Amino acid sequence: MYNIRFTDEELMIAKSIDLVDIAKHSGYTPVPKSQRYHTLKEDNYVMIKDRRLWYQNSNNTHGDQIGFLREFCGMDFQTAVQSLLEYAGYQKDKEKFINEELEKRFRENKKELLTERSRNPEVNLFYQQKMMILEGCTHI
Repeated sequence: MYNIRFTDEELMIAKSIDLVDIAKHSGYTPVPKSQRYHTLKEDNYVMIKDRRLWYQNSNNTHGDQIGFLREFCGMDFQTAVQSLLEYAGYQKDKEKFINEELEKRFRENKKELLTERSRNPEVNLFYQQKMMILEGCTHI
């Protein structure tokens, strides 16, 4: 397999996908335990928190959407990211979304991340360097 380079935006897209949806798409059955937590019917030691992070208590491992596909679906990093981008309807070669609903969800997740930037100067600097926000901008 050849090396695929992913942009920061592509990695952000991959990490913005709902982890519960990814688990379902991968053949697992997420079971809601509370508003913030799900477990997997197939392995109740796996906890999904806030639909973004997973923890496996039996062997003390954790991760994000990419890590989930690597750990539970046996994918390497590049295959996992490419799969997440395809799931999001993003075509790398055309660099556009083919699914308007998923694009809307990505934009909402991006807005949520940008609102947190005031708490983290590194996030603010990243978006300024990508020219996605203006320096000194206090809101979106």
